[in-house]
Amino acid sequence: MHAVRTPGIDPTASIGDRSRVNRLARVGEFARVGTGCDIRAGAVIGRNVLIGRNCVVREGARLQESVLVEDAVTIEAEAVLASRVGDHLAGVTVRSGAVIGAGARCVGPAVIGRWAVVEPGAVVVSDVPDFAVVAGSPAARVAWVGRAGVRLAALADGAFVCPQTGERYLERDGRLALQEDAGRG
Repeated sequence: MHAVRTPGIDPTASIGDRSRVNRLARVGEFARVGTGCDIRAGAVIGRNVLIGRNCVVREGARLQESVLVEDAVTIEAEAVLASRVGDHLAGVTVRSGAVIGAGARCVGPAVIGRWAVVEPGAVVVSDVPDFAVVAGSPAARVAWVGRAGVRLAALADGAFVCPQTGERYLERDGRLALQEDAGRG
């Protein structure tokens, strides 16, 4: 099944199979929306924005020019991803599995790490590490989250564990990694 074209989709944009773009959403010039995405009413996907597979962009969210969103990302209602300047090198990159909360503001250049969570209303102006939960303005890390999207519990040995999956994580130099990956550069 191919995505249905609506008047809000620029003819140069590419919409992946099984993706839904609400008729009240807009998709700009040369934007690419991957397979299996859901773009909700009032969402604005700007020029040159690239969205991976199985992403959700909720009502009123705005992804301004030159944003890169990897796979399985959720961008909640009224969130804004923008760059400080119109340079494609200064955009926002959202890595796989991340969640951007409702009303959050992410201003590039910034990279939101894999499985990171930007809390509702947070203002991100710098990189967010993988697995970090950030809140406030400017956003600061308040917790760690695992791949299951559940906040991690600290263990006595300094490691962290996911209460849902049992996966263990190690923190080193302000970064978190799965225990099996912690030894890699």
